[in-house]
Amino acid sequence: MIFPKGEVIHKNLSTSYTNLNGLLLSLKGEDFSGYVKIGFMDYEAMFFMDSGDIINAIEQIGDKKRVGQRAITNIISKAKEQDGVISVYQLAPEMVTVLASTLKREILYRDLSTDFTSLQRFIDRLGEQKHTGYIEIALRDGKGSGVIFFQEGEPIETILTAKDGNLVSGRNLLSRILEEAQGAGVVFHVYRADLPTPSDHMSEINEGEDLQDLLRVLQDTISSIETVVDGLIKKGIFSSELRRVLVKKSNEYPFLDPFAAEFRYEDGKIVFTGNTVIRDLTRGLGECLGLTLEALSNKFSKKKILDHVKGELDQIKVDFRTEIKKFNLETTMPEIFGRHFIKKR
Repeated sequence: MIFPKGEVIHKNLSTSYTNLNGLLLSLKGEDFSGYVKIGFMDYEAMFFMDSGDIINAIEQIGDKKRVGQRAITNIISKAKEQDGVISVYQLAPEMVTVLASTLKREILYRDLSTDFTSLQRFIDRLGEQKHTGYIEIALRDGKGSGVIFFQEGEPIETILTAKDGNLVSGRNLLSRILEEAQGAGVVFHVYRADLPTPSDHMSEINEGEDLQDLLRVLQDTISSIETVVDGLIKKGIFSSELRRVLVKKSNEYPFLDPFAAEFRYEDGKIVFTGNTVIRDLTRGLGECLGLTLEALSNKFSKKKILDHVKGELDQIKVDFRTEIKKFNLETTMPEIFGRHFIKKR
């Protein structure tokens, strides 16, 4: 389907140098309404944002389309690849709502022709029915195609694509299409939109993208603590005690159960295949790290362990300053990231 361009905010940003999640967070802070378009060879995707929140998404790979949360997750992953471009277009909030809703639609009438039906009378009827959706139009004699978008029965945008591929949009184009309908005639299809229900899509997309950033912070942190502890006491004692604590806390945080294999820490690396919100993951791991250090304190002072690991943690706090703030790790892991452990510079 054809979408209106709107006002160009960013055009053809390279995925090699643009962090999509950072861009989305910035747009959220600006209460942005419009859509973000991501393009690769044989791949196209869009996020629709209303007042800073993502309300729907679509991706298309060849002839295959995917909509909704699965699309959101896939787009975030795809945008990490190189040789893609990202563009941002601003639209009125009501236009975004209608566009997002058309991703999931129901066809009401197919292959209607102005040879038998007046397009103007049909538009009037949709107005009476408070129709939300769109009419897809094919002009006769290969003159192009168009789309008329409706919200609660009111035509809010019209797009026309000429046979040379040029796209124009604006409400004034409706009269032009009506003239074509009275002259050469048009064939049209009518779709009803499935309006998205309010939900916290923005937090979902952040979770998908941010998880990898979070795991890098946690991996470096746990690995640094493990190196210090094993050096102070004996090799392998940290991972052994951590595993015991993970089992103990698995009733409260099932995704940390080592036997479920959703969370694994081994040889200084974290692998996480579970499905949980970031807040619970950081809280659960924070508690487990605290209990692990507490359990080891009968062999070596917990304070001395933290004193020994302080230099490593100070560097991590410098390297991951943005992520620590974003994930609120000073609160969820106070013993590790609390302000009283930050070295004064």
